[in-house]
Amino acid sequence: MEFCYSNYFINTNKHTNKEADSVQKTNAKGRMSGAIIAAILALSSVISLFYGASFYKSETQKFIDLANARAKQFEVVFNELLKARFRAMGIAADTLLQSKVTMEPFVNRDRAALGARVDPYFALLQKRHGVEQLNFWLPPATMLYRGRISRFGSVRRV
Repeated sequence: MEFCYSNYFINTNKHTNKEADSVQKTNAKGRMSGAIIAAILALSSVISLFYGASFYKSETQKFIDLANARAKQFEVVFNELLKARFRAMGIAADTLLQSKVTMEPFVNRDRAALGARVDPYFALLQKRHGVEQLNFWLPPATMLYRGRISRFGSVRRV
């Protein structure tokens, strides 16, 4: 009986070993499948990361190029406006200096007459061109007229 029992045990053990081998093979296949799926997911994540970084770089570069182009356009427009403003101020200064009405009190060093004639002109320059100060000097350091805009926007002589 022992022999049978032992035979049965051995047979059962063989049968259990076959089942265990089958389970191990199934587990190994499952682990292998899981590893393959994990590797595929990791690879697709890396590829997606590189694609996203490349897309971000190209879009950022387009934005930077556009900003640089607009900055250059702004600089050109700004310089043209600045030149136009200086031309206008130069014309105004030339006109003011060629006017006998303005130059007579200046040459005669008559501050009151010069101020009376220049104040309306200075107010116009301030209103149209944003000029904040206008001075008439004689060398080395004699100031005959210094018009300034007060804090309240009115013209005052200093």
